[in-house]
Amino acid sequence: MEDELWNTHHQSRVLQELRQRIAPQWDDEAARDLNLRYLNPHAEEDGQMLEEFRHQIQALGACDQSMYVVGEHVLAVERLSVEILEQLGQSEQELMTHYQYIEHHAEAVELARTLFGDVKSRIAEASAICKGVPKS
Repeated sequence: MEDELWNTHHQSRVLQELRQRIAPQWDDEAARDLNLRYLNPHAEEDGQMLEEFRHQIQALGACDQSMYVVGEHVLAVERLSVEILEQLGQSEQELMTHYQYIEHHAEAVELARTLFGDVKSRIAEASAICKGVPKS
């Protein structure tokens, strides 16, 4: 883009220099009409056009830099998302293990309740048997 800017500036300068060189010989009604309609406005707007072209090049450079930063952020997000998915998989596995532990615990509690009732009845039987045994 810098080359295009330099080339545009060079062509504009060459045009203005040519106009200055041929002005004494090119002094008729047609030349005045061309100068008024096209060449004078071109000369007047040349500086502004070149300045806007410079601004456009700077804006495009800033845009390129921003796109580079965005690309870096995209890569970082992709890496982090892979890590998050791995962590999520591990968490799901751990959660399944914990659910299994909860099920085993519930089964053990139910078995203990069942056995507790059985123990109570055996204690009652033993107490009944012991009532008839003399104490020494």
